[in-house]
Amino acid sequence: MPQRGPRGRFTADRWNLMQAFLVRRMGVAANAAQLDSALSRLRSAEEQGLRLRAAHEQTPRLRTTDTTTRQHPSREGLSGRRARWIQSYALREPDGRFGMVCLFEADDAAALARHADVVQLPTHEIVAVRTRLVAREFAPTMVYLVRRRAAWRTAQEAHSSVADASRICEQRMPTELSWLHSYAVEEPDGRVGTVCFYQAVSPEALRRHAGRAGMPADEIVPVMGRVVGRNTTSDRRASGRAFTTTIVS
Repeated sequence: MPQRGPRGRFTADRWNLMQAFLVRRMGVAANAAQLDSALSRLRSAEEQGLRLRAAHEQTPRLRTTDTTTRQHPSREGLSGRRARWIQSYALREPDGRFGMVCLFEADDAAALARHADVVQLPTHEIVAVRTRLVAREFAPTMVYLVRRRAAWRTAQEAHSSVADASRICEQRMPTELSWLHSYAVEEPDGRVGTVCFYQAVSPEALRRHAGRAGMPADEIVPVMGRVVGRNTTSDRRASGRAFTTTIVS
């Protein structure tokens, strides 16, 4: 059952999946055709992994005393076995190139590094997702990604700040920006940061909002679209690690 948070503004449920990660990929494409090619490589790797896993599961296991002759696909060798692509956000970088933020389920960051080699895409940042804070679904109008790095000591502090920032959006800047959702992520130094998505009239409005909320805005990048590779609620076979989705009520 959903649980109300300490401020009475949130409900939460458990998303029992492998560890969730966000992967930042800067300047992966100079034009739309190259961006489509990058996304096609993500899709192909995921589809190939699904086909290989299905074939392996349907292959009869033969009894033999000679273990050296058994032929089984390696778990490590199956694309998508340890790193599963969920969705990507296409971004417009300050230099005009296209970048991406990709949401994955994976055993660890090393699995994502191996996946990056398979799809031939760079990984400039890999951060583990601890929670997702949701105000409303992804919007079709102008959306921005705002990166806030290592701003809090704990996820609880981040949740409190996001709640305050949400009220500032609603009460003081309702015609300038609207919060969509945020991922609370674990930074390399152990602190907590966020990757936030907003509708906004301009990057300047987002900087003013950050100043009023007392939060950093280390990176503000326009989001050109979202490509969904996997339904995050349809497959919950997981490993016991928890990803918490928190919804603003």
